[in-house]
Amino acid sequence: MAIDLSLPSEMRRGLLRVYMNAGKNILSSGLVPNRVAAALMENYSRTLPLPRNFRSTPWIGRGEAPESRLVKGTFIRPSHQRTGRTILYFHGGGYHIGSLLSHRNMIHRLACSAESDALYIDYKLAPAHPFPAAIEDAIAAWHALIENGHPQNKIVLAGDSAGGGLAIALALHLQANKKPMPAGIVAFSPWTDLSLSGNSIHKNAESDDMLSRAIVTRWADSYLGGAGRHRSDLAKNPLASPLFGLFHKKFPPVLIQVSRSEILFDDAQRITDKMKAAGVEVTLQSWPGMPHIFQFFERTYPSAETAMREAGQFIQSVFPHN
Repeated sequence: MAIDLSLPSEMRRGLLRVYMNAGKNILSSGLVPNRVAAALMENYSRTLPLPRNFRSTPWIGRGEAPESRLVKGTFIRPSHQRTGRTILYFHGGGYHIGSLLSHRNMIHRLACSAESDALYIDYKLAPAHPFPAAIEDAIAAWHALIENGHPQNKIVLAGDSAGGGLAIALALHLQANKKPMPAGIVAFSPWTDLSLSGNSIHKNAESDDMLSRAIVTRWADSYLGGAGRHRSDLAKNPLASPLFGLFHKKFPPVLIQVSRSEILFDDAQRITDKMKAAGVEVTLQSWPGMPHIFQFFERTYPSAETAMREAGQFIQSVFPHN
């Protein structure tokens, strides 16, 4: 998919809606393999320019013994400076699609806005690797960063959609195990409830141009129901659905961004409410009429630039200033 950036912005938005709705209908049918959707995402990503003056290098890390889980990723940093600050980013894609390529533009832009380094990992995907593979890779990446000399108070967790949920789940794991916590968390339209109990799943079925109940149901069933398990057995496990986690007052500051028109709106609203009730410093920013993960489409939606700027400012604010 490629959209001519010389077209008027209103026309670009119209074409993007057509593309997204076509993809939504195809994925909802279940007739097209996930790899086709993954290829479309990567092809679109290839058309997007990356911010200049960033250096990108392959990264390999090992988790904590005895498993010593191996995780691969890409590490980026401004070529003109060593920031000493790192965003650990988890891409979205329903735990089934997404890659180091698909989200690279969005991650580079976030790092640029935050004036920070970033590491984004190639975590294992379902159906070949069902729950808890993704969270185990996330834990391993965190451990590897710490072991490689990155102070925990100079790491921010971030992610979009499933990756946003994964970032929050990782922090819940660290909290439960009394491990060092990150400086903060940024979650773009996080998928926090794989039991799919939010009302917006139904209420926003027509206004969401990208996702449908059929899509997220199939992904949740596959991710949680692998190896002969039933989704209901795991749907309220906080490491899969952080909405059901127990938040403490000392949980790190959180910024959540979401569209009020998407089916995952309640996933963002309800986890914000739960965090606030626990005394967590959390901010929810929402926009009307935007697609799921609208921050991805900065050249089509002016709100995407605003949102990314807000995210970058939040990240800078939670990092220590010494």
